[in-house]
Amino acid sequence: MALVGAVLTGVLRIWIWILALEALALGVVIGEAAAIPSSVRHRRPPRWSYGYVFGVACFAYMLVHVVFWLASGGFTPDQSLFAFLRSAPSATATPFFQSVDLARQISLATGGSTALKYWLWVAEGLLMGSAAMLAYRGGSVRKLKH
Repeated sequence: MALVGAVLTGVLRIWIWILALEALALGVVIGEAAAIPSSVRHRRPPRWSYGYVFGVACFAYMLVHVVFWLASGGFTPDQSLFAFLRSAPSATATPFFQSVDLARQISLATGGSTALKYWLWVAEGLLMGSAAMLAYRGGSVRKLKH
């Protein structure tokens, strides 16, 4: 499920990207897909499984960027992944801020627009992992009616 979501999101990212929305949605889908309701399992999920779901979601977020890189180059990339990520627009989140001055202040506070880009990616990856973990928790403690 994580692989399918990452591929679909990576391809769609060519046309649309909304700050944190794809990470949140894909994280919930991954967490719900991994969950088994407690009435079926008859016990709580093991503690390690929460970390596993978090890790799978974070890995899927990295795969979104890899698929985006491949799809942007027509699946025959002419540059390496790291060169592509470095050259990606550094102010991708600026249009989502209402005030350009606010975006400039945030950019300066984080060490420049390149650093802002990387911090946004880290925040989205952690959001995706957290959303998956919470959806997994919610789906795992849910009781099905017989």
